[in-house]
Amino acid sequence: MPTPQGIAAANAQSTGEAWLVLAEINHASFAAPIRIARNKQNVPHQGQTYIRHAFDVGLPDETSERLAVGRIEMDDVGEFEVPETGETRTIGDFVKAIPVGENVTVTITIVLASDPELIEMGPMEFTLRNVKGNGLTLSGDLHFEDLMNEPYPCDSLPV
Repeated sequence: MPTPQGIAAANAQSTGEAWLVLAEINHASFAAPIRIARNKQNVPHQGQTYIRHAFDVGLPDETSERLAVGRIEMDDVGEFEVPETGETRTIGDFVKAIPVGENVTVTITIVLASDPELIEMGPMEFTLRNVKGNGLTLSGDLHFEDLMNEPYPCDSLPV
């Protein structure tokens, strides 16, 4: 839920506030998640450091006609170091090393630059699918978990 400061910034005709998008990319094979911030400098958030990185996120639309899908596109040039492990590769190299059919999780959180410890929106957890890269950028679809097509109750069997 947005903070009063975030609501005031969103409703103001002009503001000095900057909204920052934080993304955490994770898979069971990663020694530590990749944490990136859409910013020109690193961003501390809840005990973790999100590394400055160029990327764009399109959050899913709210529609009742289909399952909502978002989009992420990020630079895939230059190596990225995971601070916890010191491991250095491009984000594309990390993602390409994951076996086909296994899910990569992307968690998006939106904060204000003036107080990045407080969450204005999120965290929103997605599954990254349809990943494509061209050596310069890496992009993919962001899918919410499809709970509508899960059997209920969870231990029920088809008759």
